[in-house]
Amino acid sequence: MKRPLHSTYHIVIENGKRVLISDCKRINEYTPEKIEVTLHGGSVTVCGQGLTLCDFFGDEIQIGGKVEGVLLKGEKL
Repeated sequence: MKRPLHSTYHIVIENGKRVLISDCKRINEYTPEKIEVTLHGGSVTVCGQGLTLCDFFGDEIQIGGKVEGVLLKGEKL
């Protein structure tokens, strides 16, 4: 299945304890303080403490821990 020219991504932050991100291509960096994920058209960096990768299925990722910030980078974001 082909992706549309402009992909749609979704980021949901739940009570500062969990982040759900769709449209993920790959994980660039993974430490307990920072997880960076490439999206189609940019990247998302989640910063915090005790961050863990709870689930990565298809193009969706779930990050748990104490979330302190989310940074979006890229021309198409």
